[in-house]
Amino acid sequence: MRTDLKNKKQSGFTLFELLVVILLVAVVGGASTVILVSALRGSDRTNSINKIRANGNYAVTQMIKMIKYARSFDGVSNADYHSDPDAWQFECSPTKRSLRITSFDGGTTTFDCKAATPSPVTDGEISSNSAALTSSLIDPSGIRVDSCSISCSRSGPNNPYIITIDFVLSAKSSSSFYEKQTSIPFHGSVATRNY
Repeated sequence: MRTDLKNKKQSGFTLFELLVVILLVAVVGGASTVILVSALRGSDRTNSINKIRANGNYAVTQMIKMIKYARSFDGVSNADYHSDPDAWQFECSPTKRSLRITSFDGGTTTFDCKAATPSPVTDGEISSNSAALTSSLIDPSGIRVDSCSISCSRSGPNNPYIITIDFVLSAKSSSSFYEKQTSIPFHGSVATRNY
């Protein structure tokens, strides 16, 4: 009978054993939470990068396609064509913010780069005849154009114009988290078809 009572007393858990188990559950739970939060933050960064890449690639592709198949290259300018049509240089010159082409149907297209400015606050845009290329087909929410330039060069009078487009798209975010602060540079170069 004494051995039965002794076995019953030993079959329970001590306070130390319970504390060790609780500590192990807390450590495993904490590690799982850290892994889950890290995975979600990585997913946010990937989504932000994909959105910026899609918008930037779309803008570069549309501009290059339209320039490549244009009837004529009409010039570059630092002025907005709609507000100051006399400021246009119908020639090739380096690093400007606007470019004008004429398509085969006779219509003119003006590409305009407007970088983000702090005062008054604007997010910038890359537009074609006042329609933003960075919002035509792809969701542009949360994206801004940080810098943008269009440059033109020509190695000789019998050679085509080489149009180079450079811009940087960034995520619009006031968050200090690394995954919310994404910037991607884009570059495109095309030789005009008709010169």
